[in-house]
Amino acid sequence: MKYFHFIIAFVCILLWSSCRKDFDTDIVNPGGIEFSTDTIFMDTLFSGIQSSTQSLKVFNRSDNDITIPMISLERGTASKYTLSVDGLPLIGSPQTPESGKIFKDIDILAKDSIFIFIEATIDASVDALDDSFYNDKITFSNQEEDVDLITLVKDATFIFKETTETGREFETRQRDDQGDFIKLNAFDLTDDELTMSNEKAYVIFGNAVVPSGKTLTVEAGARLHFHEDSGLIIEEGASLNINGAESTAEEPLKNQVVIEGDRLAEDFDDLPGQWGFIWFRKGSIANSITNTTIKNATLGILIDGNGDENTPSLTLENVEIYNSQAAGIQANATNISGNNVVINQSGQASLNIEEGGTYNFTHSTITNYFSFGLRSQTALNISNRPKMDNTIADSNLEAANFTNCIIAGSNRVELNLSNSDDADFNFEFKNCLIDFNNRVLAQSTPEYDFENTDLYNNCIFNEDPAFKNTGLNFMQISEESAANGKGIVLAGNDIIGTARSTTEPDIGAYESIIFEKEEEEEN
Repeated sequence: MKYFHFIIAFVCILLWSSCRKDFDTDIVNPGGIEFSTDTIFMDTLFSGIQSSTQSLKVFNRSDNDITIPMISLERGTASKYTLSVDGLPLIGSPQTPESGKIFKDIDILAKDSIFIFIEATIDASVDALDDSFYNDKITFSNQEEDVDLITLVKDATFIFKETTETGREFETRQRDDQGDFIKLNAFDLTDDELTMSNEKAYVIFGNAVVPSGKTLTVEAGARLHFHEDSGLIIEEGASLNINGAESTAEEPLKNQVVIEGDRLAEDFDDLPGQWGFIWFRKGSIANSITNTTIKNATLGILIDGNGDENTPSLTLENVEIYNSQAAGIQANATNISGNNVVINQSGQASLNIEEGGTYNFTHSTITNYFSFGLRSQTALNISNRPKMDNTIADSNLEAANFTNCIIAGSNRVELNLSNSDDADFNFEFKNCLIDFNNRVLAQSTPEYDFENTDLYNNCIFNEDPAFKNTGLNFMQISEESAANGKGIVLAGNDIIGTARSTTEPDIGAYESIIFEKEEEEEN
């Protein structure tokens, strides 16, 4: 019995001591902790757009467990930064001003560390900014040092529908899990929004529509940023004219138009699927895109036609399309003219032509070195097969002419031709470099009769285009490229304004250059 009483007393002592916080830890003294950095530079972000998450690591280098009485933001509850400290509960409920601003009694074990995660949402029009910078500090009670927080904030013109009513609805040709066609809500651009300049960036929330009879003009140097699941729709009878100008070697992006998502952090530079698409609906007219980069979309360009357009519905000149989650260009029974077009890194085909139409591409680089997952389609797919929901009279491929083009990628076969035999299928490749390493298919399918000069004239197969860096979308070719000097002479410059050879121009959108040694190693 005596031993039983002793055990009970010992357990009580243990329980009492474990409930005493100051028994286990020391209140931290100045200099008792260290930080992974003394300054955190947050994303460059648009006014009102939430930043990505940054992290700070706080180390306890001592041999004792310690407690930090308070971690907080110097601006207090008014700060536009929000913290999360090692997953611990916030002071107050999520609805209170203290949420994400103040944390008390944070323990750090001996020789251990904690993480602090930081986000920001800043409105340039109302928050205190110093030369477009927003500043704050993470402070630690009883600690002499603190951590600076710095964010560059860009103002922009925001385009969205102010009411909850969307105003417009468009039925797509994609189906949901129940087999119904997916519908998109949208809103019309006003007359004041139909000219976009380079004075400020534009941030578009939702699907903006160019109404019938109207033209959206995008001027040289403009920057268009689409929020998640947002896009641009050009209605029947409407037009889009993007008028980027040639860049210079000193300022390569100054005059170009850039279209991408609205997350500006480095982690989002090349991430597919950040926004929706540019959709040219059936009956849109006289569309043109010049000196423009379109990147990180779900689907770069979607264009629908009637299959019988005699003139181009869309003209592309010096256009780059990168990092599309689906196709770079999805063309359905339409008419496209393209010169100096570069498409790379698409989750499906980079250029997907379906239901026939008319297509003329010169000096274009149509490649697919998709590095964000697996893909099953080729870089270039051409088909005259009608879809199940076909709404056109026929699906004749009136013409698919590719001259001085590179068609290549990371797969053995990067060209797919799908002929239904129930419609016309007219195509020609002239002075092109093509990846097609499948001898059985080449010998058994008439469309891949590479000896037929009516279909393949002066083409090169399965040779190295020698790109600078496909993973970074640097699609210039070296002087060692198989495409060097193998093109037909056509007038004009390459995609960056370099004069083409008047005797032996290169295949693709770029004239070749001499790579530095480190560039060759990267490729």
